[in-house]
Amino acid sequence: MLPLFVLGVGLLKGFAITTIAGVLFGILITRPAFARIVEELFK
Repeated sequence: MLPLFVLGVGLLKGFAITTIAGVLFGILITRPAFARIVEELFK
């Protein structure tokens, strides 16, 4: 997505930013939260 952000114009830059933000949100917030929920369920 970074090359698309750098070389893209208009809507392509917005798409790249949104995709990058979504992936970072999924990796940094959603996965640890899910792991903690599963950990609590199986205690």
